[in-house]
Amino acid sequence: MAKTKTIENLFVLLAIFSDILPILLFAIFFKSIKSKRIIWVLIAFTVFDFITNLSLYYFIPPNYHNYIYPVFTLFESLFFAGFFYCTISKAYIRKLILLITLIFSICLIGYYFYLFFVIRNIPVLDSIPIGIESILIFIFSFLYFYEQLNNTSNFFIYSQASFWGVLGILIYLSGSFFIYIFANQISIQELNKYWIITNISSIVKNIFFTVAIYIQANESIKKPPKNYNFYPSN
Repeated sequence: MAKTKTIENLFVLLAIFSDILPILLFAIFFKSIKSKRIIWVLIAFTVFDFITNLSLYYFIPPNYHNYIYPVFTLFESLFFAGFFYCTISKAYIRKLILLITLIFSICLIGYYFYLFFVIRNIPVLDSIPIGIESILIFIFSFLYFYEQLNNTSNFFIYSQASFWGVLGILIYLSGSFFIYIFANQISIQELNKYWIITNISSIVKNIFFTVAIYIQANESIKKPPKNYNFYPSN
């Protein structure tokens, strides 16, 4: 039992401090990527994520965590929506993302106000907003991949920083989707047992964000070899 607890704590710490990876790489390649908006959005979220998780783990007492989660959910959804807004080029899709995010944010603030100040029923975790946020981000991801598939000039999607950013976000949200959804329906003990999946998802997300920054910093990776023939003749 003690060994299991040690492993769980290890993954918690890895999930928190793996945020430093993309931040460190951003600092190293700052000059070459300082004009890239999508990287700034990823880093802004990563810094926010790191400060929040560090505060929750070391400084904020557990009985106050329920008040922090809603703030985190709101800003997380804004950061991710901002990332897709900067990544997708089609104007009508960008406007759609803007509209959906605005409506969701207003509804979210209204929901939290009702929950905290009207009925005063504070859940263990804000499962409903997290579930809706995840579904919206999944839709934005679909729109991103749809645009990429219709982009005939893009032969190597995996050589784009945006691809790794989207992949990191998808794994991060999908890895913890059902855990968050059922968080208020199971005991704290059961929740802690499966929380390691969330931590692993966070670690993978940070690795993919690091890959995104590295690719963005090395423009040559995006380009095919010289004289490369996409359609070789027999």
